[in-house]
Amino acid sequence: MKYLFTILTITTFLPDYNCDIIVQTSSGKIRGKKINVLNNDLYAFFGIPYALPPIGELRFRKPQPISAWNGILNATTMSPICTQDPIFPIFEWVPDKRRYMREDCLYLNVLVPVYKTEDKPFSTMVWIHRGAFNTGTANMDAHYGRFLSSIGNVIVISLNYRLGIFGFLNLGNAQTTGNLGMLDQVTALRWIHENVENFGGDRNEITLFGSSAGSISVTHHMISPLTKGLFKRVILQSGSNYSPITSVDPIDNIRLSETIVKRTGCGSDNGTSTQRSENDVMNCLLKLKAGKIAAAERSLMCDKRTIITFVPERDGFFLPSDPIGNIEKGLIHDVDVMIGRVPDEGSTFLAYYKPEVLNQEHPVMTKSEAKHSLSKFFKLNDSSVQYVVDEYLGNLSDDDYWEIFQRAKKAIGDGILTCPIIGLIEKLSEHHRVVYNYIFNHARINAGYKKWEGISHFAEVYFVFGMPFMYPESYTSQEEEFSYQIIKLWTSFAKTG
Repeated sequence: MKYLFTILTITTFLPDYNCDIIVQTSSGKIRGKKINVLNNDLYAFFGIPYALPPIGELRFRKPQPISAWNGILNATTMSPICTQDPIFPIFEWVPDKRRYMREDCLYLNVLVPVYKTEDKPFSTMVWIHRGAFNTGTANMDAHYGRFLSSIGNVIVISLNYRLGIFGFLNLGNAQTTGNLGMLDQVTALRWIHENVENFGGDRNEITLFGSSAGSISVTHHMISPLTKGLFKRVILQSGSNYSPITSVDPIDNIRLSETIVKRTGCGSDNGTSTQRSENDVMNCLLKLKAGKIAAAERSLMCDKRTIITFVPERDGFFLPSDPIGNIEKGLIHDVDVMIGRVPDEGSTFLAYYKPEVLNQEHPVMTKSEAKHSLSKFFKLNDSSVQYVVDEYLGNLSDDDYWEIFQRAKKAIGDGILTCPIIGLIEKLSEHHRVVYNYIFNHARINAGYKKWEGISHFAEVYFVFGMPFMYPESYTSQEEEFSYQIIKLWTSFAKTG
């Protein structure tokens, strides 16, 4: 999908002055380097470990605290990204994508301005990346935040966490507990809270922000008992947990895990009905190469024609058993909230189920195609999806193909993002202080979008992270100024609420 991942260069080297900076952390000393961004100097620390590598016997186990090291850890190059086999072709530009992927991926990046513009510690912004909980990384130009740090004079931290089956495997036994990717995030947030003052920050001035699955992650942290007190503010970009599809009953992830494990060859003996013991299954999984496990998840996604596999589960540990109920009762951490969306959240997702529309100026769709796409996306049976069809398409004639396409796009956007965002805003406003709500209404002028795509999912992230400054040839001068203003708004909220 041409417009989903257009800014993805993993940067391992930046212009620097060979000027090292040493910082003492709770885990040991780390060496960063000075870089220059828009004529402002930053200290950059890449690839700081926040937990033990989840490899060997620690594969599919809860994150373990990082052991202290002796000497000075070199934190001047990006870490590998977490193992994944994305259904989107996001790594086609890399000749050998596997060399950029490792299970040993629990690292974070820290950017710190060299000079303060205010006489107080820096505010800190912690970014959680998107990717449907099965793909993505913090190590890309559109995610790790050097322009935010330079323009806004804030510390920016981005983190990687386990994805897909590596982050959410649950076989319903004591060996696999689920929600590992979310517990990775918790471990990273605790490390940040403990260490941010070593970088010149203030542990009481931390803002979590994310887009899509990253925003859903942040909303989960707003109600998780494990993260209370670890942050003060949140910025939620096109993602909300005020929906039953963003947190599932553990049985859903157990069934999904069992299906994928069978595809790896570890779930049964030689394709027979003879079931292996729990220990046999785990021993088999631990012996497999990570790429084979990721490929099994991808094969299921291809067969089911879906972009979503695992989502966080209501485990009674990280997440309460009734997240929506908690929100409705006002059981949420006392944090400042900014939340927003784009007008056409559904266009990106609908294009996956009908990819030929990316080459069409005026796409069309039959009611039958729309129903099929909606049932696949929301995982609904015929009788359930018919309610959606009646609501969005019921008053349309069968041959109004253009409007059917438009309504199907709206139904998907409303169902997964827009309505849950509005619902969360309403409930937060009932039980909370001021909630700042925005609608981002600008599409990149030179992005080559089709008019029907509108302002699509992820549109604001390019401007929040200052891509017009990195790729000026792809943006107008007005968009550079627009990006500057967006960055000032986001960082102002992080500093003041």
